[in-house]
Amino acid sequence: EGLCDVALGNSYYFGKMLQDSKQKAWADAVHINFPNQTNRGAHLNVSGVVMTKYAKNPENALKLIEFMTDNKAQNMYASMNMEYPVKSGVALS
Repeated sequence: EGLCDVALGNSYYFGKMLQDSKQKAWADAVHINFPNQTNRGAHLNVSGVVMTKYAKNPENALKLIEFMTDNKAQNMYASMNMEYPVKSGVALS
């Protein structure tokens, strides 16, 4: 087992570690830091969805986008995958 002072990782892995009894002690031993939120911020991975101009099934693509951005799907995404929801009012995991 290794030791380190600094590690970079996606925050949703931290949430998964907190739920895993074998990894919870490791998660409890670290601190997530979002550096310099005043003017530069920090790197951020973004999950997104788009429909291309030449989509073969634009009606179904729009239905999928609408489903993915409704409250139920956003709650599922946040609670099951430890991701930040895109909609305000949806609880963080």
